Amino acid sequence: MVYQMTPPKRLFLLILAAAGLQFAFADGSFAASPLTMNFVTHASFFSAESKQPKTLDPQVFVQDPAAEAATGPQGIKHAAGVRPPLIEQDAKSSPLYNADGKPLGFDLQTWLSPSGTVTVCVFQPIVITDSRPS
Repeated sequence: MVYQMTPPKRLFLLILAAAGLQFAFADGSFAASPLTMNFVTHASFFSAESKQPKTLDPQVFVQDPAAEAATGPQGIKHAAGVRPPLIEQDAKSSPLYNADGKPLGFDLQTWLSPSGTVTVCVFQPIVITDSRPS
């Protein structure tokens, strides 16, 4: 069974990832001034990073009777009859399926719609001293 993430969980993980990247790029400390970053879909990020010829989402699938069982571009094995959606080619109203061909209950538009920004602000450490007698 393949784990499929819901759009709200995906958005939450994107927020955590963005904050983690900011922390990593600031040499282990938070930046002195706020940094605001826009979210991008995993389809856009993955396709650019892996140099896909067309933008696709490797984590969900659309029906395609011509699709053979295969391993997708992110290493997810999928059943015959489904393939990763091509973002600019497939209809946004296309229902989505998991790798086994079972419906996820939402369409490509819903999957791609989460958006937002994250702002990473200055970190002010709080020092707590133990004033208990020894």
